[in-house]
Amino acid sequence: MLTGGQTQLVASTATVLPDPKGPDTFGCLEDPQLVRPQDGFSTAVAFFGSDCGHSIEAKGRMFRTRHSQSHALKVGQIHAGIWLAQRAVSASGAWSILPLADKTIPVPGGTTGETFFALSAPGTAGASSSVVGFIGLGNNGTLGVFAWSDGKLQVVAIAKRDGSCGLLFSDFPEPPSVHGSRILFLAGLSDGSSGVFAVDLSSSEDGSWQLPRFTYQAIITEDTKLDGDATIDYLGFGRDAIYGDTSAVYMVLSNGTYGVFLVHGAAPITHRHKDDM
Repeated sequence: MLTGGQTQLVASTATVLPDPKGPDTFGCLEDPQLVRPQDGFSTAVAFFGSDCGHSIEAKGRMFRTRHSQSHALKVGQIHAGIWLAQRAVSASGAWSILPLADKTIPVPGGTTGETFFALSAPGTAGASSSVVGFIGLGNNGTLGVFAWSDGKLQVVAIAKRDGSCGLLFSDFPEPPSVHGSRILFLAGLSDGSSGVFAVDLSSSEDGSWQLPRFTYQAIITEDTKLDGDATIDYLGFGRDAIYGDTSAVYMVLSNGTYGVFLVHGAAPITHRHKDDM
């Protein structure tokens, strides 16, 4: 008989969620990720939780660039949220849970009164970083990449509002990856192509939580010139795909190659929110 280590209950279907319309509880919990705790806490876990879902999305229906079942957003979940559970350093060792993004949290860079409607799984760098990255959709249609760190939630990129040098994001179909203060994300572009981009949260010029100015990096795009005559037909990646200046992606090439590739380095892009240009 095999036995494991000591277990601790972090959250369950008996956990009460903050809801201005009355008590609510988790029905579904998934995608737990360790994250560096805030001061006064010894351990922290970020996770996706909701009151489960309903069939508002017809099977096979498209959302932006993907079928709804394969898109990062868990569309159709009731009271979806990215939650942070932290264990106190005090003698009680009690766990407390707060929402990083849910229907009670305003969408940074969104419209007045807009809150989160649908979310992806969280991405973290484990206990070495306080950053929790995720894809979020607001109830007024704002779609973006967002990051929470040390009590501050900010927008990293917004679809169809970020644009310079001809670059305009249209979709974020995969959960982001995190390493330190860097976030890596896959973006569909307005010309129908896609690319993997990175941003360092510490590169914000003004520290604004609403619409910070970042220096973005293009890790690889479908226009990237490869050795030989091969071009990129399909580009994708997953969570935990960045470490330092090395990124992992998978690609289908025009010469029939279908494989996993490492990309070292990136090309900087001065990329500002269109509203600030």
